[in-house]
Amino acid sequence: MPEWGFNGIGNLTPHQGYQIKSNNPFSYRFCDVTFSIPQSYLEFPEEALVELNEGWNTIGFSCPTPMDVEDELESIVEQVIIVKNNDGKAYLAEWNFNGIGDFLPQKGYQMKLNSKVHDFTFCSEYPVYVFNHFDFGCTDSSALNFDPYALHDNSTCSYVVYEGCTDDLACNYSQHANFNDNSCLYADSGFDCNGSPCYYPTNHSLLNNLNIYYPRLIYQNDCISTGSASEYETLKIKHYSGVYFDGLELFTNLNHLIIEDSYFDNLSHLPNSLNIVSLEISENNSLKHFSQIPQNVEELFIKDNFRIESITFPSDSNSLTHLTIENNHQLNQIFDVSNLHNLTHLEINNNINLRELPDLGGLSQLTNLKITNNNLLSTPNLSGLNNLTYIEISGN
Repeated sequence: MPEWGFNGIGNLTPHQGYQIKSNNPFSYRFCDVTFSIPQSYLEFPEEALVELNEGWNTIGFSCPTPMDVEDELESIVEQVIIVKNNDGKAYLAEWNFNGIGDFLPQKGYQMKLNSKVHDFTFCSEYPVYVFNHFDFGCTDSSALNFDPYALHDNSTCSYVVYEGCTDDLACNYSQHANFNDNSCLYADSGFDCNGSPCYYPTNHSLLNNLNIYYPRLIYQNDCISTGSASEYETLKIKHYSGVYFDGLELFTNLNHLIIEDSYFDNLSHLPNSLNIVSLEISENNSLKHFSQIPQNVEELFIKDNFRIESITFPSDSNSLTHLTIENNHQLNQIFDVSNLHNLTHLEINNNINLRELPDLGGLSQLTNLKITNNNLLSTPNLSGLNNLTYIEISGN
């Protein structure tokens, strides 16, 4: 905590990942700990070995050159469930799918494991030397991207001038430009680059999340474009650590909302006026309680949330017609569902700690019912379900 002069981390460790929260965007090169390959082979130092825990880990790739994700994780592939980079691209070990490609030097990654791994290291065939500067870069002083700190040339030297706007906060930013020609254009205060009003949320949790996964929605890192938000019909929010969703109501044409792999323990602050048809809550392994549905939701899917214990349906859930609750292994209680008067499809499957269900007799509009592979002690009351055309109750 620089404001307080407090360092509770100590030294940065090779292959460990770190999260930084800043009040402004910035670029920074870590050059205190980098790696090169000397001519003679040396033992890999003990401090470069890391312990990986069951569940999620944040790791850093500090090898000198890019390396294929599958090759680097071959020794622990049986423990790897998923690896994600900062762009949300993933490596799925079970499916042999590598959407990341290569691990990149000095980049951070999130890795989810099914069991603990001891003494793991990247690029174990390389010994490690510690230098004061980053080794690789353009070493030709006549090149436009000359790096005075580089010790080894990596064939990236550029000699062609591409004029344009080099400020990534400008409306006409050019990612190919390497020479700023003073042509940068900026939106008026309170508006985005298309002239749409910009919303400045009081709570920045959603803004910060969108800035990572939907950067075109965010202008100058501090406001949400109302025009761009209104174009979305489907939105996936993942790795969310906030409680509130300030700005979500700007997605006026949203039909399908997915909240996935996030870090809150109680989902209860979705905007009630959110006009969505379908809501999916999945793989949120910190979520313990679910107790709110926006008024207009018609389809609700609650699945693969490992730690969720209880589900409560508010009294204004009358719009719900389809409900699926499955693969929530710690779920032990579903509260009263008698207020779901318009429910036609109900599936409750593979919730292995679920011992009983609430009275289903009041769901008079129900046409499809499937209850399978739970651990129920008794069959729920089904009297009054006179419109059923399909029913399956098995493996409970």
